[in-house]
Amino acid sequence: DRKKGYAIKGYTTLPCGNLYAFVLERSYNTLKKDGWTGMILPLSLGFSSAFEPCRRLLFSGYSNNWFSSFGRIPSGLFGFDVRVRNTIHIGAKSNNPPIAQTTRLHRWFDAARPVLFQTLEYSPFRPEIWKHRIPKLNSVALAKIFERLFEKQGITLDAVTSPRPTPHVLHFKKTAYNWLNFCRELPPCYDANEKPILHTQSGRVYFDDSKLCQLAMLLANGKIMLIFWFVLGDDFQITRRNFANLPVNLKGLSTDRIMEILNIFPRLETAMAEAVQFKKNAGKKIGNYNLAKCRKITDLSDKLFCEALGITDIWEDIELYYVQTVRTDFHSGEDS
Repeated sequence: DRKKGYAIKGYTTLPCGNLYAFVLERSYNTLKKDGWTGMILPLSLGFSSAFEPCRRLLFSGYSNNWFSSFGRIPSGLFGFDVRVRNTIHIGAKSNNPPIAQTTRLHRWFDAARPVLFQTLEYSPFRPEIWKHRIPKLNSVALAKIFERLFEKQGITLDAVTSPRPTPHVLHFKKTAYNWLNFCRELPPCYDANEKPILHTQSGRVYFDDSKLCQLAMLLANGKIMLIFWFVLGDDFQITRRNFANLPVNLKGLSTDRIMEILNIFPRLETAMAEAVQFKKNAGKKIGNYNLAKCRKITDLSDKLFCEALGITDIWEDIELYYVQTVRTDFHSGEDS
């Protein structure tokens, strides 16, 4: 307990300010050559900026790193009474060439618990390409495609956003589970007396013109962006950074391709308006667009984006990740 005078000195992971990081470093320092170590950690190990010194230690210190990641809904590693999201790290010290391997984000029903670990599948990844983050990936092909986009594009969606407010704005819901929710007009929201009220849990992204705004909305609501969020997100919160980091250069698309994709946009807004659902919270009726009911439309735009980016061969891997991860009753419209 640091409050009782226990001082931590000389640790590489000291800037992390986290006991997990200190224990990981201590484990590494005490482990002999050809030794193995394993620990159950918070999911934030993989993406939190605070954990970066710890991740760099793992990548540089161990010859082999394995990371498997787990959500907390429908089931969690520690059962229903402790709902936490986790990453399990296994490290090995040897003279072998370094390799880092990872799994997809696992969501599962409790009936699958007995075979959960036996069915883990790992994919290698290059930590430097991911800025020393730990992606949650389910196939070698998916890892290679994202890494190729990071290297080839050199530009992310952030390049088409405006640092200042403009008339061309996308609103987004700050939490998610089975779909992301980006829109030009927020869905309705009512108080206990059925009077319209403002949403309180939404963010904004601005663009310099309407075409870029519409292209970004089509991309943000599709499976490509959803999978990217599964890969680098925290399985709950949506931030502007989640959106802005996708390695796609919208300004690099041809005029013909842009027009082809934008032809889908009116259909998406119409479908979203017809897919409004409400969730009660503290007496309020909070509106939300159920994008799961719009997949026939977003799949069309996603496939066009894949063609434009030269990654059509990845679509089956995106679909696989989607069906393995999305857990919901679409008929009831529930998103939790």
